[in-house]
Amino acid sequence: MQNMEKPNRCKQRGIITNELNGLAFTTKNFHYPKSLNISCYFIIITINKEGVKEGWMVEKIIFFAIIAISLLVSGCDVYQTLYAQQNQADAEKISEEDIAILDDWAALDNESENIGEAITEEVDIDVAEDVESKELAEDANVVIVQETDLVSLVPKAEDPDQDLLTFIFTSPLDDKGEWQTNYGDAGEYTATVTASDGQLTASKEVLIIVKRNEQAPALESSEPQEKAITIDEAGAIEFKAKASDLNNDVLRYLWKIDGVEVSDKDSMEYKTSYDDAGSHTVKVIVSDGISDTEQIWSVTVNNVNRKPQLASIGSIEVMETDTIKLSAEGWDDDGDTLTYLIDDSRFAQDGNAFTWATTYEDAGSHTATISVSDGADTVIQQVKITVENVNRAPVILDIAQK
Repeated sequence: MQNMEKPNRCKQRGIITNELNGLAFTTKNFHYPKSLNISCYFIIITINKEGVKEGWMVEKIIFFAIIAISLLVSGCDVYQTLYAQQNQADAEKISEEDIAILDDWAALDNESENIGEAITEEVDIDVAEDVESKELAEDANVVIVQETDLVSLVPKAEDPDQDLLTFIFTSPLDDKGEWQTNYGDAGEYTATVTASDGQLTASKEVLIIVKRNEQAPALESSEPQEKAITIDEAGAIEFKAKASDLNNDVLRYLWKIDGVEVSDKDSMEYKTSYDDAGSHTVKVIVSDGISDTEQIWSVTVNNVNRKPQLASIGSIEVMETDTIKLSAEGWDDDGDTLTYLIDDSRFAQDGNAFTWATTYEDAGSHTATISVSDGADTVIQQVKITVENVNRAPVILDIAQK
């Protein structure tokens, strides 16, 4: 018995074997949960065939029963003696560290219970609030219409005394229980319907929800009225737009020229330059923040030729037999090709350079006109030329006798 291991939750089994009068029997240990602090033995008796005789079978059975009871009682005593003391010794071996761990587990368990109670309380409150909201929603009378719809309420009531009932309606309903909604009336309104029998009254509220009937802004007028416009380069034209909105929304204007935003006012001046020849578009967009309305103009800008320019040439003074050299400097803002001319045939021309070799016969004042042309327009400039006389020495041709 000293070599037996400590029983653990009724799993320990011990075997005791005895022999009596040549009969072999075996007892097997069976015990209840440890908390009951008791162990019992279940007896299994195996009788050798050679040791049994029918004549004394009953006596043998009684004899074995007495032995089994004795063994059962002694087994319980042995268990109490061996394992109760051993359990007490084991309990004394629990360390302080184990006790701390057990305390931590106990604290966590308490915390869990507290959290569970808090969660339960919060859930209960939320559920209660939801139930209350649901009850209010079911009890409420709700009428849903769109802007411009007619609200016409027909209350139903009964009087136990069969008295004649009259109904009273509060704003926005009229005395007939009607309300013609309009644009801009979107929102929620609470009206009270009261039934009266002349002495007593009963009232009930009605929630009227007016949904927005979205309408895009409308252009009332615009300028220019023509949708196809022609102007010249360096010209200007004013565009205007006036819009309204049935929903009474704040309107925003946006002007674009060839897709580029140029203004956010209700009017815009389009000034063309000398580089704008060609086709263009002017667009105005009016928005209420939800819907847009737009208008487009087609604008054709005619090319305007800019005249070429000619640098100033000052007056020229030379002596006879001097060579006059003129250089005309011109340019064109449109980049056109320029052509130069002079109206005096005594000048030889090479592009924009002019040369005149004067003689003794050219003394005097002269005026030459230089012109430059871009093919469309011509610009001229007059140049004053003064040729001073050069005195030549006389020449003796012959000497003769009178």
